[in-house]
Amino acid sequence: MTESTDSAALTAAAEQRSLRNASDDELLNELRARRPHSGRVSLTVSEQHFSGPVPPPESLAKYKEIDASIPDRIVTMAEAQQKENNAARNKVIDAQSKSLAAQIRHDDKGQNFALVVSILMIVCSTFLIAIDKEIYGTLLGGSTLCGLAYIFITGRKHAKQRAADRAQSNGRDNNVP
Repeated sequence: MTESTDSAALTAAAEQRSLRNASDDELLNELRARRPHSGRVSLTVSEQHFSGPVPPPESLAKYKEIDASIPDRIVTMAEAQQKENNAARNKVIDAQSKSLAAQIRHDDKGQNFALVVSILMIVCSTFLIAIDKEIYGTLLGGSTLCGLAYIFITGRKHAKQRAADRAQSNGRDNNVP
């Protein structure tokens, strides 16, 4: 009894192997032959997808059956593409870092000039008060302090707006491969 079971299993395995390589029409004919009285036929189709430049190992092995150099060529192509992508990404990063460094230098210069002008105005205000021109000295010192307060308050609002604008433009520019 085990011999008939073994032979049935071997026959079924052989049929499955032959059906794997069969075309759609052959599969339909085989299904009709197995169930001649059934009016419905079902067919299952499977697909495999992969993403990335290198296919899965099973596919590479099948390519190797066609031509032994194809897997090496595919891997070499993927490596070259990755190098190009990295070089382009590095160029973008370098440009962004240079732009940021220039912006920082520009901001530093502006802050230094503002400091010098503020100190000069306060010294002039103090000098005017010292030579008995209290009204002029007080007006100059008070207007300087009011101007500085206004610049600090509005400067922060403008800095936040510029940062938001930069973040938005960087989001659009980051579509580099």
